[in-house]
Amino acid sequence: MQDQINQDLKQAMLAGDQAKVEALRMVKAALQMAALDEKGDFTDEQATAVLKRESKKRAEASEMFTKGGNDAKAADELAEKAIIDAYLPEQMSEEEIAKIVDEVIAEVGKDNMGQIMGGVMKKTAGKADGGVVSKIVREKLA
Repeated sequence: MQDQINQDLKQAMLAGDQAKVEALRMVKAALQMAALDEKGDFTDEQATAVLKRESKKRAEASEMFTKGGNDAKAADELAEKAIIDAYLPEQMSEEEIAKIVDEVIAEVGKDNMGQIMGGVMKKTAGKADGGVVSKIVREKLA
C-alpha cells in the first residue's frame, strides 16, 4: 500500500495535480509517523487503520467548515477524503454487517456489547466503519 502511495505521489507531481500531491504527502507523513511509533514491521492492516483515521479527520473537518460557512474549505477537505478513500478497502453494506452481527450474537449471546463489537470488528477486518457497526449492534440489542 505504501509503495502504491509513493508511486501515485510521483505521478501526481509529474502531472502537476497539486491537490493530490498535498493530500498524498499528508498521508505519507501520517504513515511514516505511525511506522516510527510501531518500531517494527508496519503492516497493511496498520496502514489501513491510519488511512481510516485520516479519512475520518477530513470528514469531520469538512463538517466543521460547512457549519462555519466556509464551503470552499469543506470541499477541499472532501476532495482529500476522496483521495484517501481510494486506498481503503471497499466498505461492507449495512445488510452484510447486520448478518455478521447476528452471527456474533448467536456465538456470544446478547449480554456483552463489548464482546459483540470486538467479534464483529474482527470478522469484518477493516471493511466496516466502527460507528456503523455500533449502530447496528445497538439496534439488534434493543
